[in-house]
Amino acid sequence: MNRVREINRIIRIRNSTTAPLEPVGWSKCGFCVFRNACWDAAVRDKDIATVPYVDQGAWHQLFGSGVKNYHQLYELSEELLAEIKRPWGKHRRRIGPARARKIKKQIQALKTNRIIMASPPPLPPGYRPGTRPLMMFDLENDVFDPDLGVKVYLWGCLLVKESGTPAAKLIVAGPGVEGDRQGWLDFLAWRSPWHRGQAS
Repeated sequence: MNRVREINRIIRIRNSTTAPLEPVGWSKCGFCVFRNACWDAAVRDKDIATVPYVDQGAWHQLFGSGVKNYHQLYELSEELLAEIKRPWGKHRRRIGPARARKIKKQIQALKTNRIIMASPPPLPPGYRPGTRPLMMFDLENDVFDPDLGVKVYLWGCLLVKESGTPAAKLIVAGPGVEGDRQGWLDFLAWRSPWHRGQAS
């Protein structure tokens, strides 16, 4: 029965002269060949689906209530937005105050085209520019090839001590999930002795 319903839905979409009503999404649109057509239109229309933390269920609930762009969504109070229930699996769940607050902040950033700092970035206790030793590291991954199975393929590490030449380390992960795991363990093995020395 579900297959027949799905086939009928596909036939209706193919015969339709307008695009189906479907929200764009950060994950599902990332590698889609039609991304430019759908995503660019959503950005142009200021569709609420382009707002981080507005999930697919929230989109359907809000869009069905007439809230179609993020200017309209911003007009809702944080308290009202938090109480809206949207589909969540087989049930319905409130958006909640924490997510509502994040949505409002994201819209504020989109409206003003400015970065809004949620809170000052925490620095290690006692840190100030020029403090030594200092550990720096850079992680590289390939978001365009999820089939690699490797989350991070390159670990670049630099330890700057109070004196002497900075110690550099380059770790390249092997292929597959096991290579990804070993790259992480190799990084921990190289970092751990220095970390323990600092903590003692």
